[in-house]
Amino acid sequence: MENSAVKKKNNYSPRKNKYTQKYIHDNYKQLSIRLPIEGEITRETIAAAAKKEGYSTNAYIIQAIKEHMAKMNT
Repeated sequence: MENSAVKKKNNYSPRKNKYTQKYIHDNYKQLSIRLPIEGEITRETIAAAAKKEGYSTNAYIIQAIKEHMAKMNT
């Protein structure tokens, strides 16, 4: 008997990918940070905290920055 799990359909399209990459290039800037492999703040601990709050890692970091900046401006 085969696995009853539904397979995801591969919707990759070079045309769609090209459009997506152009949109990202035109509308976003990338910021790279270095995190320790071990310790209190790692990629894994941030991802786990984000998941617990219902955010993506990116959204969680942006929200934390917004909150910190708002606190600094009051």
